[in-house]
Amino acid sequence: SREYWHRQLERFIWDNPDYRSPDFHPSKWLPIRWAKHQVKEFEAAPLLGHLHRPITISLRNDEGVLLKPAQQAKRLASAWTDALETLPTAARPVRVFYDSTDNINGVIALTQALNLLNTDDEGLDLNNVNEGYDIGRRLGQTGVSSPLVQINLATIASYLDGGVSAVV
Repeated sequence: SREYWHRQLERFIWDNPDYRSPDFHPSKWLPIRWAKHQVKEFEAAPLLGHLHRPITISLRNDEGVLLKPAQQAKRLASAWTDALETLPTAARPVRVFYDSTDNINGVIALTQALNLLNTDDEGLDLNNVNEGYDIGRRLGQTGVSSPLVQINLATIASYLDGGVSAVV
């Protein structure tokens, strides 16, 4: 059980000077501090990317009724602009990951939103296979894990090919 192993850890820590430190305070999530070799391995690992705080919006009105497609597109465009403002000026997404599974109307609104913003031919086009990655079409039904699949694929794409990836 967890309790058993925590008791063993306490004994292990007491016997091992590498793990004792006056600055470390154990928590439920980090019961013992990392050993020096673990810190070195972590610091030597490549940085795969930065995960920014999500921007969330509702595509429903105050009564909970789904907005009409044009209003959905406007809200998505506004949220996209807000998300871009959190990035450095030179760092604009070069690809977007999304999931059309059971949400074709959402994809239509997203396409319209990105087209509204694509006034200088610098924006993203979901119909371009190098810019828009529809997980539902490419991988199939991924269920509740779809956001994590998208984040992982976006991280890999940015790491291997460079550029910022967005997940919607």
